[in-house]
Amino acid sequence: MRNERALLSCFDQFCCGDSNCDNVCPNNPQYATRVKEIGGFGNHRIGPLQQQDILLPNYIPLLHHGSNRKSKLVSTAVAVSPYDFLKLDKGLLKSNVADQASLRQKFGISDYSKLVMCGTSKDKNLEKYWTYRRRDKTMDVIAAIGPDLYIAPNFSMFLDVPRTDNLFNIKRQLLCLSELSASGVSVVPHISATMIQDWINWCSVLEEHNDIEYIAFNFQTGYSQPAEGLKAVNGLKTLQQHLGRRLSLILIGGSQFVPSTKHHFREISLIDSNPFMKTQHRRRFQSNGPEKHYWIKFATGTGELLDDLLQANVDSYGDLIARKAGRLFN
Repeated sequence: MRNERALLSCFDQFCCGDSNCDNVCPNNPQYATRVKEIGGFGNHRIGPLQQQDILLPNYIPLLHHGSNRKSKLVSTAVAVSPYDFLKLDKGLLKSNVADQASLRQKFGISDYSKLVMCGTSKDKNLEKYWTYRRRDKTMDVIAAIGPDLYIAPNFSMFLDVPRTDNLFNIKRQLLCLSELSASGVSVVPHISATMIQDWINWCSVLEEHNDIEYIAFNFQTGYSQPAEGLKAVNGLKTLQQHLGRRLSLILIGGSQFVPSTKHHFREISLIDSNPFMKTQHRRRFQSNGPEKHYWIKFATGTGELLDDLLQANVDSYGDLIARKAGRLFN
């Protein structure tokens, strides 16, 4: 660690001294139990991570539901959040869909679209998954649906916590990936780092699992600002350089960073719910060139479905992202 003050360890700087806090810290009475929960820090106990060979488009729309629509969205690939169909019911974490066909019907997704599950979310959803996943065999439920890719959960990483808390959350992600892979799910690691050593550790993981091509990074939270986002982009570029092989990057949010990444990775894909959310608020995408685009008001009649508006927004916004990625020139 690089501290602002000369200290013996990160615990001197960041331990709050409250035995009731949630941090994974040696001064917490639950520390031994939490470390046992993950089988210790480091990458041991992580089985093979499988990822199928797949080609994704530059833009992947994220859908949260299929309400106010009758037809299915036509897109090369569509993303959904597993937390939109995994719900606690009488103390059990159950799925609202039984298979891929019922999921496509529920969310209004074309039968020919590649299906990406985006496991990143708010802490409440992630902790619910972590708590019940083994008991309720959630990884087998996801395997039965059969997504083309499943992006790992982004357990929180902070700068102002004892180092062991971040190491705990990285290990949790790797365990979730390992369990999903063991059930036959094609997985994507979510890169999260607060220290230089984290980037080194991720390089080690990717060296060990050399069939992993796609990695993901969430630009929606602390990395949404240009300065912090570009730091992350540089970290990802350095990771690929040290690894010695080309990677494909999935950006979760952060459309502004597509131009900064397009020349440095094998493929880039953006996942966000922008067209979906704008459609829900009756806005239509309008572009007057690569740098001039707007979301204009689009009035709908009482009971009018949103199928055409969503399709138009996804198509137009997808073209914009493709242009940013250097794929469309006209």
